Amino acid sequence: MQQKYPSSLYLISRGRVRMFFIGKDGNEVTYQIIGERQLFSESAFLSHTARPATISAVTETTLISCEFRQLSVYLGQSKELSQVILSLLADNYQFLCRQVRRLSIYNRFQRIASYLLDQSEPGNDGIGVSKGILPYTHEELGVCLNLNRVTVTRVLNEFQKKGLVELERKRIRIINREGLKSYCDMI
Repeated sequence: MQQKYPSSLYLISRGRVRMFFIGKDGNEVTYQIIGERQLFSESAFLSHTARPATISAVTETTLISCEFRQLSVYLGQSKELSQVILSLLADNYQFLCRQVRRLSIYNRFQRIASYLLDQSEPGNDGIGVSKGILPYTHEELGVCLNLNRVTVTRVLNEFQKKGLVELERKRIRIINREGLKSYCDMI
């Protein structure tokens, strides 16, 4: 009998990948950009089901693969390894909860403000964020938030006029986190 779920857990040692759904109509919805020192395929690891998403490299990427059955031996032997993996899973869960909220109840200004804040948090250097600068084009941001590029550009231009962000070529610099937070507090 053929295995019905992925047999490996992947750690990104370099680069970024995009995790997305493809609808029957061909539309794509990105629900997470995963960067260095992050895991994917963990839901399959816990539930023994196939992850209902597609993974695609955003940048040149290097992965470390570990088969679940090999990993389970080490989890039983190392409390530290178990804690690291549980922490990574908890971080992914928290992000996905915020992403569901963003995509389901936020307007375009709230979506973008919330996402920029999430992605520019200290410690997100694995996805290419450095000193409040996100390496995203307007198109990439739109893909992550299920918005078209024109809408993203209009919102970012408005944020720039208000002194919240500075727009550069393929980069968005966060200038005023508190100003962006005020958009998220509208709900």
